Amino acid sequence: MKTASALLKNGKIYIQAYAETTAGVWIAFGPVHVCRIDELEKLRSSILEALAHSTRGVLHPSQQGWKDVQRPMLEAVDAKNWASLAKGARAVSLECEDEIVRLIPSLDYHRDGGTSLEDKAISLPLEDKGVSASLIRAFELST
Repeated sequence: MKTASALLKNGKIYIQAYAETTAGVWIAFGPVHVCRIDELEKLRSSILEALAHSTRGVLHPSQQGWKDVQRPMLEAVDAKNWASLAKGARAVSLECEDEIVRLIPSLDYHRDGGTSLEDKAISLPLEDKGVSASLIRAFELST
């Protein structure tokens, strides 16, 4: 499985791959792709790139290493800490298996990452040209 996260905050979408550590924990991984909400083609390519970058078997971070895991997203959003990042943000999880992507909205992201709204997930082929519009719909379902 490949996975990534997408945040909508202040009219911009931030997408980052996730990687599974050697301890079995999924963590933010790699660069953050930043798009305006109206840049549908750039958004689509960012989704594809983030999911392609998702991997398994990365070293589990040390206690001090957790700051490095969070740093790319905090810097992209220009937030000093997770609480300021989460305030006013909406989140969608992206999961891809067998070339099918699931866009899973979240409820109350500002509360410790929120709760996944599995019953509102949107599934479509990864290569579907409408994946950007579907992500925006998933954000509309998030709170």
